[in-house]
Amino acid sequence: MTNDAAFMARALELAYKGVGNTSPNPMVGCVVVKEGETIGEGYHHRAGEPHAEVMALRACRTDPKDATLFVNLEPCCHSGRTPPCTEAVIRAGISRVVYASHDPNPRVSGGGARQLREAGIVVEQGVLENEANDLNRSFLFAITAQRPFVTVKVGMSLDGKIATRTGMSRWITGPESRSKVHQLRREVDAILVGAGTVRTDDPSLDVRLEESSDRHPRRIVLDSKTSLDLGHKVFRPDGRAIWVTGQEPTLRREAEEQGIEVMCYPASSEIPLDRLMHDLYQRGILHVMSESGGTVNESLFRQGLVQEVWTFVAPVIVGGAEATTMCDGVGVADLAIATKLKWLDVQRFGTDVWLRARVVGGG
Repeated sequence: MTNDAAFMARALELAYKGVGNTSPNPMVGCVVVKEGETIGEGYHHRAGEPHAEVMALRACRTDPKDATLFVNLEPCCHSGRTPPCTEAVIRAGISRVVYASHDPNPRVSGGGARQLREAGIVVEQGVLENEANDLNRSFLFAITAQRPFVTVKVGMSLDGKIATRTGMSRWITGPESRSKVHQLRREVDAILVGAGTVRTDDPSLDVRLEESSDRHPRRIVLDSKTSLDLGHKVFRPDGRAIWVTGQEPTLRREAEEQGIEVMCYPASSEIPLDRLMHDLYQRGILHVMSESGGTVNESLFRQGLVQEVWTFVAPVIVGGAEATTMCDGVGVADLAIATKLKWLDVQRFGTDVWLRARVVGGG
């Protein structure tokens, strides 16, 4: 139907209202339409609360019997912290369901659509599928790969430097870019930094926005030499810090008393990032943003763990062979094996340019 895309666009708009609050669940919006008019809308507010379909059906101002339900993700058919959405849809007498994205969760994975069809409901899939997949890209990737979607975020000069040769990085980019970074932090589950970044910058890695926000991501600190003390801002005792070490820390008991989770990988010369990512997934972390230096970023790229790159480029030239770049290390000798990216978005923030790109083959 000609209006299907418009109603699905509204469902996606509603879904985005849950950004930063639904993980480890996806963002989902729903619109109920009867005789061409919207009679109910809803979205998933946060994990553990009613799903979008239930919210929309509850909001209907007239009987939804024989209505069409638009939702950006296949309705769930399993019980978790909430009952199956398919049961609510069937019980409401909905005659047609249009959804955008297939849900790869093994507990759903076509089962929701099948259950609806078995109840006599017409089910259609694929309207604005690309847009819906992009909205929930971290969820869709993580469920499939069993590890988090990883984004590398950098602020750099036009010549690719993230700090001067003396280590000065504040501030290469402008205040508008930094404000955008706080919005992006709110959208991810965890921020990853290395011990060098902690020692040099002592970052807080929190969310500071003009509007109130209770969404603060986990803070993951890679410390392969177990060299940090607990006085840094990332280790403040709010229960959101994860200290990843290369050997058993002498301060482990003190750290845990402060609410810091310690993840120790003593058998390796460097922290096994692939294993770490799988372990983070088991903790419900589906999207990790690296705000690390060139050394950690190089390891993430080299091990094929990066899905997207968010780069804020400032109109300034730093120069210097010893100045840090976004991806250090030896680098590739042959361009044929360089990491390839696909541009997704370009925006201006003040005098800076934000470039969003997807790693080709990165999920």
